[in-house]
Formats: sequence, C-alpha cells, structure tokens
Amino acid sequence: MISINAKGRERLIWTAALLAPLVAVQVARFFEVETVRSAAAAGVVDTPAPAVRPVARPSAAQQRALDWLRERDFSKVIDPFASAVVARGPVNEIHIQPLAVAEPEPPAELREPIPTLELTGVMDGRRGPLASINRKIWRLGDEVVPGWTLEAVDARRKVVTVRSTLGNALELTVKNVPPTP
Repeated sequence: MISINAKGRERLIWTAALLAPLVAVQVARFFEVETVRSAAAAGVVDTPAPAVRPVARPSAAQQRALDWLRERDFSKVIDPFASAVVARGPVNEIHIQPLAVAEPEPPAELREPIPTLELTGVMDGRRGPLASINRKIWRLGDEVVPGWTLEAVDARRKVVTVRSTLGNALELTVKNVPPTP
C-alpha cells in the first residue's frame, strides 16, 4: 500500500481543490450535450433558427458617397500593385510618395540633461524607506542631485523613482553585484 506523508497529502488536497471546478464543468458539459442530443432525436427540442439581423439603411451622407462613387469611371486607373510596367497615354496614373516619418523634438523646456545616478541599495527604515544613490543615503522627498528629488522607493522590488522639477522621471533598479571573496 502506498503511504503519503503530511506534505504529500496537503499537496494532493490542494490539487484536488484546484481541479474540482474544472472536472465539474466538463462533466456538466458532457451530460448537457447528451441530453440535448437525446431530446433532439426524440423530437422534444426544436433547433432554434438562426437570428437574422435586418440590413441597416445607409445614412444620407453615406448614400451621397455611394452615389458619388457610382458616377466615377475607375476603369482607367492603373493598379499600382499589378505590375511595374507603366502604361503610356491618357491614363490616370497614381503616384505614391513615401511619408516622411520624423519624430518631433520635445520642447526646449522639457529637454534636460539626465544625471548619472547609481542605486546601490534599498531598505525599509523605521521612519520610512531609504535608498542608497551615488553612495549616499536618501529619504523620500530629498533632492538627490540639483533638480531631481526622490519620489518613490519600492524596497521589495528594489526600485526607486526620481523625478525632475520639469516632470521627467527616472526609474532606477539595484544592480546585482556578485559578492567579493
């Protein structure tokens, strides 16, 4: 006979508790399908007709757009994807110009130099969380470097947020340094 220790029994109970709802749903689905099949075979249940949605009439603006499209002759427009050969003559040609993608430069008041900050440690203190930045200990609200204040400290994740007076934020994390022998 197989004997299970207390930890194994606890794991078995938790696994059964997690799987019980899944098994119950699958059993219910099985019996539901069988019940519907047997009832349909006996002629008790009529299969419902699919619902048909009425076709919506186009609005006045949509109708004008459709009329405009019907009036145009698009037979002479060359398909730009059909081939690379360009037809000669009185044919409407489509010229596609690539879009210039340029990232806009931020306003001058939002551009500021990013300071060099190194987070070496984080801890919860009696009077609030502490962070070791550039080898100095700081509390929430302290100005770490000119214009940058310590805004948030998450000691569990070892993450610190430093915000500038212009609203820019930096998120610093503790580097995992191997211990020295």
